[in-house]
Amino acid sequence: MLRLAQEKAQSLASRYPDHLIIGSDQVCVLDGEITGKPLTEENARLQLRKASGNIVTFYTGLALFNSANGHLQTEVEPFDVHFRHLSEAEIDNYVRKEHPCTARVALRVKDLALRC
Repeated sequence: MLRLAQEKAQSLASRYPDHLIIGSDQVCVLDGEITGKPLTEENARLQLRKASGNIVTFYTGLALFNSANGHLQTEVEPFDVHFRHLSEAEIDNYVRKEHPCTARVALRVKDLALRC
């Protein structure tokens, strides 16, 4: 995650010389395991069932790159999201409406469908 954040920031250096550039990437940990993009609706439902009533930790890797002098700073910032219990109907409705198959995990923190 930090490597990707760093690569994202540094990849813009030639386009933005003499700038501060921020790159970021995120992983999600659910039940002690890194959870990736669900890719299918069934996997999205499984991930949401696991998140229901539990704490999901998102780790955001940040890279601040000074393209003028090549200085790089990195940091990892954790963020816990406490999910309320979700009914099967809520999960089905969410997957049908939000199409979360390419999101980091099946959920998006910004989505109002899942009030934390």
